[in-house]
Formats: sequence, structure tokens, C-alpha cells
Amino acid sequence: MAETIVIRLGAIGGDPDATEVHWAFVDGDRVRDHARGWLREAARETVGRRVVVLVPASDVLLTSADIPTEQRRHLTRVLPFALEEQLAADVETLHFAAARPDEAGRTAVAVVARERMDRWLALLQSAGVWPDLLLPDVVTLPWEPGDWSLLLEMHGALLRTGGAQGYAMGAEELGALLPLAAE
Repeated sequence: MAETIVIRLGAIGGDPDATEVHWAFVDGDRVRDHARGWLREAARETVGRRVVVLVPASDVLLTSADIPTEQRRHLTRVLPFALEEQLAADVETLHFAAARPDEAGRTAVAVVARERMDRWLALLQSAGVWPDLLLPDVVTLPWEPGDWSLLLEMHGALLRTGGAQGYAMGAEELGALLPLAAE
């Protein structure tokens, strides 16, 4: 299996030479090395590697849906309408990505504005990055059933609450959440 490079996007601009990213080389379950720099620098490291790009969880809604077994083969058509009631935006303006159903038959879904997805892909491709997979950064935090994982960062935090569930939050939301978590 080829080594994987994981590139974490933060706030993006339109210039790959002025978009700062973090990246790490992963071999199996071991992080071999990591770096910080410009997207175009990271792009040079992608040759011959599987490329996973972590996108900001603040731009992604992680949810789930019950999709009847007989409709799963039409998942891409059914999913937007199964979630339509939960979404403020028109489903035609959104991109949906689904995981395999869990033991209970629920399908984990990531929803992002199609415009945002297009901007990520355009920026990556302009730098020479052809991702194999895009994931919300929050789902890379460690997680065990019944537990939460919290990553504190300079201007906020990531909170993973389930296998495919989690949130990005600013310092204000974090301050309100911590007393609730202690209960």
C-alpha cells in the first residue's frame, strides 16, 4: 500500500502560493513526518502517494439519515430529499457524501455547499493536488464509543462526538459547552 499524505486546509484564498497548510506522511497507522508551509509545497510531496485532504469542519454539516434498504442503490438521488427538512439551503446547491450504513441501518452523511466544494477542488487542482479523499478534519480526532474528543486550537476547537459526528466551534461556543459536558 502506498504511503499517504494528509493535507489539512484552513481558510483558503485563491492562490496556492499564499494558502498555508499542514501536512503529514502516514504509513499504515504511523505518522512518519509532518510539515507546515504553502499548498504548492505540499503538492510537490503528493507524487506517488495516496492524497487525503482535510477540510474545515466549520464548512461541513455531519448528520445521518435512515435510507430504506431498497432505496440504497439510488442513494445519490434519494439522500438530498431524505435530509431536505433538516437543511436551510436548497438541496440543489449542496454536495452530499455518504458512508456505508452502520449496524442500525443509519447512513452517515457529510453535507457541504457545492460552491465551497468547487472552491476547494479548484484551489487544490491549481496547486497540482489531486485528492483521493476529502474528509472533515474533525473526523480524524480519536474516538471511542461513549466518549468525546476535543482539540483546542488558537481560535476555537474541534469536538468529535461520534464515529461520523462532530463540530467546529469558536471560543464563545466552547465556553458555553464545557459546563454542559461536566454534568
